[in-house]
Amino acid sequence: MRYLINGILISFLALAISSTAVCEITKLSINTDIAWKSIDFEQEGWTSEGYDDSWWETVQGFDGHAIDQGIEIWYPANAQTMPHTAYFRNTYEIEGSNILSGKIYVGSYDGGEPATIELYINNNPIEKITKEFNSPAEVDITSYLKPGRNVIAAKVIAPDEVGWALSGLVRYNKITATSPNPAS
Repeated sequence: MRYLINGILISFLALAISSTAVCEITKLSINTDIAWKSIDFEQEGWTSEGYDDSWWETVQGFDGHAIDQGIEIWYPANAQTMPHTAYFRNTYEIEGSNILSGKIYVGSYDGGEPATIELYINNNPIEKITKEFNSPAEVDITSYLKPGRNVIAAKVIAPDEVGWALSGLVRYNKITATSPNPAS
């Protein structure tokens, strides 16, 4: 019986050694666009992963202002009422592990005073930003990201008619398949 168990364990060990996971460095773009959702009042849990935002409104996108690929967005119903606060969120899927880096650039525009943008990732407050498009804030988000679903949320307080935008890139290892070990 002992020889049978040892044989099985050796077989499993040989199988584990003979195949390895193949990882591929993958890039995930994070940008403000009309896929984002918004609302004009704060609700408990709105920055968390488990929050249901299916009833939130689709944002309004503005022409002419962007940070890289992130277009300027705003809550559609109150663009004429100033000053105002709006809440935004979107989810991004990281299909792998070992997150190598994550950076976003954030700013706002109105020609006068920039908006104040409070950023959250996966329910963690990240940073409070007051920057314009022509000199956006660079924010390292690497330590806040995780494999699977990630929520990026922002509370935007605008002193005037203003939109905001963000753009960024996440690099991570995506496990693509298993392949035979070349040494076997």
